[in-house]
Amino acid sequence: MEKRYKIPLGTEVEIISGCSDNGRIGTFGAREPSGIGAHNVHFSRAEYDFNTFMDDEIVPVQNIITIDNLEYETLCEVFNHEHIYETDRIIVKQKRFTYEEIEAVLEQYSALLAEIYSKDADFGEEGICIDNRGKVLDLLQAMLGDNYSNYDNKVATAIEEAIMYEQWQIEGFRKHLIWSGKDKNAMRYFNPEAKIETIFI
Repeated sequence: MEKRYKIPLGTEVEIISGCSDNGRIGTFGAREPSGIGAHNVHFSRAEYDFNTFMDDEIVPVQNIITIDNLEYETLCEVFNHEHIYETDRIIVKQKRFTYEEIEAVLEQYSALLAEIYSKDADFGEEGICIDNRGKVLDLLQAMLGDNYSNYDNKVATAIEEAIMYEQWQIEGFRKHLIWSGKDKNAMRYFNPEAKIETIFI
């Protein structure tokens, strides 16, 4: 897929290269004049606190999903559509969870969901997204089948598949719904073929 989206100057980005700046967050700056497809990233207001990175080493922070625990709020981020707009590349920073960890959380959330339906109780603390209850349970179930040793062979993780499904839904809405009275040119940039990559942390 040819990259089409251009990151606007001033965007908050994270460095995902293997260099010493890996993981640092900075501000996307001007293109390197040499024409090699690189941009400056400024890490602070200090005049010399910047470095130059190739475009594939820079990702806007809004397009990075960090799944470093199995808490409900964290798993809900997989279904947050903010991550899949204004990008041609989505990064999932994921911890390698054990089967036992996933199974324990799945059992806990399943019991909680049963309690909700039996007592009409709220799901956890105020502010938690309750609309994704079923999706989170399905995701955990799919994650039980994840075999991390296969990922080097480009086998999609359960999280990647869930994000891809959200992409397909949005693409379908955009193709088949009538956007009456809306300026299609004013709609947010969306690429249904945006590449989803997992970085294990």
